[in-house]
Amino acid sequence: MEMKGAMGGLYKVTEWITRIAFSNILWVLCSSPFLFILFTKFLMMTQTPDAHNEQILSNWILGILAPFLLFPATAALFTVVRKWVMGDPDIPIFKTFF
Repeated sequence: MEMKGAMGGLYKVTEWITRIAFSNILWVLCSSPFLFILFTKFLMMTQTPDAHNEQILSNWILGILAPFLLFPATAALFTVVRKWVMGDPDIPIFKTFF
């Protein structure tokens, strides 16, 4: 759909905002276990500052989970955005992400 004038510009801007928001929501959902453990680690650091063994354990867990959760989700997000930049704006975001 091609609109002209101010409404066409507004349509294009809102379409890009929607695309970026949806792709970022997919990234957060795929990275949520990693982000949850990271959040609990910071919460644990503020409540019990001398729990060094638990902090080391959570660092190991984050290090093990990152290649399986965080890195693939980020690569998928970059793949979707790269296709947009290369000039293919009508790709299926969900299918391309997964």
